Amino acid sequence: AEGLFLGGISSIFGAMYEGIVLQAVLGTVATFLGALFLFRSGKVRVTPKFTRWVLIAMVGYALFSLVNIVLMLTGVSDDPWGLRTGVEIMGIPLGVILGVFAVGLAAMVLIMDFDAIKRGVEAGVPGRFAWSAAFGLAVTLVWLYIEFLRLLAILRGSD
Repeated sequence: AEGLFLGGISSIFGAMYEGIVLQAVLGTVATFLGALFLFRSGKVRVTPKFTRWVLIAMVGYALFSLVNIVLMLTGVSDDPWGLRTGVEIMGIPLGVILGVFAVGLAAMVLIMDFDAIKRGVEAGVPGRFAWSAAFGLAVTLVWLYIEFLRLLAILRGSD
């Protein structure tokens, strides 16, 4: 189902904005490799404070997204991006600020996924549990890709 969703959303965005899918894929791959490099080099470590901050930020972003969807579905917001456009902070559209925040948040979750996989291997977790780690990583990558698509679409929509 995840593959069908990705294919469908990619074809919709690709029809609206030429080349956006390739840009989103490249952004996703670059972010994945950058996060992996920072994690493997030890430059970024998953500490309890890091985890707490990421979880708080994720809850806040999820609540914003939920409110945004409700406003769009109820017709309060006519804009297809809801609260993401129309509002500017220091001349920068709110959607761009939120998009950059979401990409950064997804990158931090990638680092947490890498850490969970590393800890599982070090603890000798049985191989049959590897699918859950792989699934978590895949979900984070899909989220990152969708956020890149959304950010690029908002940037292109201002042309």
